[in-house]
Amino acid sequence: MARQRITEEFVKHLNLLKHRSGNSPYNIRPALDRDPQVANSIKELWNLLYFIDWHENHSNIRFIVQAHPDFSKALKDYRERWASAYLILLDWEAERAGQETLTALFERAFPEGILSKLADDKASSVVADEDDDWDFDPEVHSAATHIEWMADHIGDIANDEGNIASDEPIFNRAKGAWDWLVNTVGIDLRKIEEGWKEFPVLIIPDHVSNAHGLNEPKSLYSYLTDVRLAYIIGADLAAIAMCRAATEILIRCHYNNNPETKLIPLVKETLNRREFAFLRPLNLVIKIKDANNILHFKEDIKNSDRNRAIVRDWVDALRVMIDNAPRSREHTEHG
Repeated sequence: MARQRITEEFVKHLNLLKHRSGNSPYNIRPALDRDPQVANSIKELWNLLYFIDWHENHSNIRFIVQAHPDFSKALKDYRERWASAYLILLDWEAERAGQETLTALFERAFPEGILSKLADDKASSVVADEDDDWDFDPEVHSAATHIEWMADHIGDIANDEGNIASDEPIFNRAKGAWDWLVNTVGIDLRKIEEGWKEFPVLIIPDHVSNAHGLNEPKSLYSYLTDVRLAYIIGADLAAIAMCRAATEILIRCHYNNNPETKLIPLVKETLNRREFAFLRPLNLVIKIKDANNILHFKEDIKNSDRNRAIVRDWVDALRVMIDNAPRSREHTEHG
């Protein structure tokens, strides 16, 4: 199913669920009694969420492009308020069939609570050589832990004179290659993995998505990708510079098409418009000034954590700008 169709279907089925339940998760069960279509929408939402979660955890494309304009808000709403809908549906179906509900089964099997059981399982599964899973799952397993375990294992083989494999030069060479990457190049797999997981998949509504080429070197996508890559490897100053560039693209292409005005005056002019008042809490002018000071050595940043916090906060601001970019060109025309 195409990404655009997935986002449209997700919004459609969530809207139906909210309408039939009076926009209250507490009314899901009565809604199921009244309208069988609610069950179908809950199942569709569950199936669609599987594709969305897979994309977020496995795809190297860190965007959901050409999304329905309401998809970002709908996904946030579902995860915050409606995630229990599928379990409620399963319990409802079990009761109708005269069977034990899944909730009752969990409570009987895990009196301490199923959530604490799942949390314990997740915590223990990062121990690479004690995990029974055959397949790697980035939601559960640590890639850095597994690669480090493999590197240690290769090192043990290379150093074990009693192991016939130690006579093969590839093991000693591989150990040297790993040591070079870590100690000379400075590759920090744990930091890279942590940065990858911290950085969100960005949902781009269709009217924003269609204005930018996914593979164009100076497009919005290119700058957002550079923000992510720089953040992941710890090049935070580069990430800040790319955040500033992405902000300028969004302002000039989607909020205020005034090519003659410099960025800070243009942002101030945009913020003064009543229809763009929602941008004011983002403190875009302060962010741009801070970026200018940092990049031109006018501010001494001694704590790298602050730089990373600046990037994360700025990315959140970019998400708001992307989610709420006006669909009509008349809002962007300079008057």
